[in-house]
Amino acid sequence: MPGYLEVINRILRRQTARHPGLVQFGENIAQGSRIGGLARNLEGRVLTVGNCENTHAGAGFGMMLEGGQALLVVKQLDFLLLALDQMVNTMSLIRARGAGPGLGSFTILTIVCDQGWQGPQSSYHDLAGMCALARADGYFLNGAADAERILNRHLVKPGFRLIAVSQRRFGEECLELPVIEKGSDATADGYLQYADGADATIAAFGFALPAALELSATLRTQGVCAAVFSLNPVLPYEWTAVVASAARSRRLIVLDDGKGALSPAHKLVSLALRAAPDCHATVETREQGWPWTVNEDRFQVTAS
Repeated sequence: MPGYLEVINRILRRQTARHPGLVQFGENIAQGSRIGGLARNLEGRVLTVGNCENTHAGAGFGMMLEGGQALLVVKQLDFLLLALDQMVNTMSLIRARGAGPGLGSFTILTIVCDQGWQGPQSSYHDLAGMCALARADGYFLNGAADAERILNRHLVKPGFRLIAVSQRRFGEECLELPVIEKGSDATADGYLQYADGADATIAAFGFALPAALELSATLRTQGVCAAVFSLNPVLPYEWTAVVASAARSRRLIVLDDGKGALSPAHKLVSLALRAAPDCHATVETREQGWPWTVNEDRFQVTAS
């Protein structure tokens, strides 16, 4: 089975080749490691630029406003903290003034260093929090099916968005599980469903989908059939199908591998409890050095 990085790179190359006017730029995107191999063998307008993320974002927004198509590839999400001024304030001005009918596209594709504490510049992986600050859509590439769909539909879509890949999965096999249901076009793939089941609902934020699928398989051995969803930080949050599943099953497990203190996972739990006050719900996070677990003191899944 092909590896995660290999599959993402192959889909990215195919999609960028479809748009010869796309300007692809970033640090070492055309030399050295090619952003750890993510940008290997890209064709077309590929530019290596200097180390100044705020300028990079400003250039991307400028191309977007002029009707162009821009793709900024970033080595790690931490570096985008230096571009928040552009992402928050420039985007606020664009929304306030209106961009007109000829708006182009600006996408930031970034690696998330999500293996734990890796140093002062490699420990931030709260993409959802960054998207909330910038009021921008965000997408996590967990496997072949969602990468194909998201890069095909959103890579050069008019407007601005962030797309993230997981560094900790670079050496792993790529998930080949098909998507059985997805959010409507209006909500731009805010959720993707990978399994159906009436006994429990598992919702994965960030790159927690493999853990959600593993948990689903474990529950199946106990006679519990769970619906499995992967959620993206797409604004406004539209998780009606996930909430409806939790209301039916009365059991909701939310896995979130972000480090943000205010997670959209808690928003989902709030919506589920409003829809079904008797729903048993828990949020589990991936702490350094600890595997995913369900705290049985707070949540118990049974076959009954």
